[in-house]
Amino acid sequence: MASPDGVYVSFVCAFKVLVVNKANPSMNVLIFIGIIFNYSGGVVASIIRINIDFIIGNLLVFYKTNSRKLKVMKKVLELKQQLGKTDMYLIDLLQKGYFDTSLKILDAGCGMGRNMELFSQLGHEIHGIDQNEQVIKRLKLKIKETNSSINPMNVGVGEMGDLPFDDGEFDFVICNAVLHFAKDVNHFETMFTDLVRVLKSKGVLFLRFVSSHTIENLADKFNTTLLLADESTRFVVDKYWLENTLISKLNLTNLEAYKTVNIDGKRSMTTLVLRAK
Repeated sequence: MASPDGVYVSFVCAFKVLVVNKANPSMNVLIFIGIIFNYSGGVVASIIRINIDFIIGNLLVFYKTNSRKLKVMKKVLELKQQLGKTDMYLIDLLQKGYFDTSLKILDAGCGMGRNMELFSQLGHEIHGIDQNEQVIKRLKLKIKETNSSINPMNVGVGEMGDLPFDDGEFDFVICNAVLHFAKDVNHFETMFTDLVRVLKSKGVLFLRFVSSHTIENLADKFNTTLLLADESTRFVVDKYWLENTLISKLNLTNLEAYKTVNIDGKRSMTTLVLRAK
């Protein structure tokens, strides 16, 4: 009768052949069964040891291979949940320290609040306003259903050009992809001026809008509503005109270099970060 250790070694070898060598599975099974019938002593104990070693070994391999991946995936998921759909250029400003101290922030044209949640979580007092009453109703419902940190009392219906806030009320004003819905130059100037009005001294204004910058066929077409190549209708601003008129007139200072993204030659989105006097 073979010793238990001998049986164990034989079983380990046979089991590895059975699991690893897939070329002739029928022969592998016959070899394994043959070993079982040739060794009666310690067979059950050997099978148990084989299975335990095999399972533990594979679990250790799985853990070593995947534990780091799982940790990274968890951290990335947590970060994505925190950042949500916040505009990437606002995240850039966050990294640069623009939001390091407690601020009173306005998101003008807030929509469903995609740029509000993160700053509310960080402890800032953030207000949102949008001219679409139905959107504001949906946002308030979303805040309630998701247990958001946004104060629903701080969101409401309003229109740029007639913002329901006092002069110099906010440290930071966000106006993301809204100004290009201006009806004409006068409307654009009215909205722009109102955004500056509610800024505190040294307050910061963040703007993203459609511009003619880097679009060749718009070089002599700007400050008017146009049908763009992507079939959207937008008020297209010339950034040089803006700099030489409103920015200069309202004593605003550029805090960041102009950033313009050309979207396949069909549309340009320009980002400005300005400081009030």
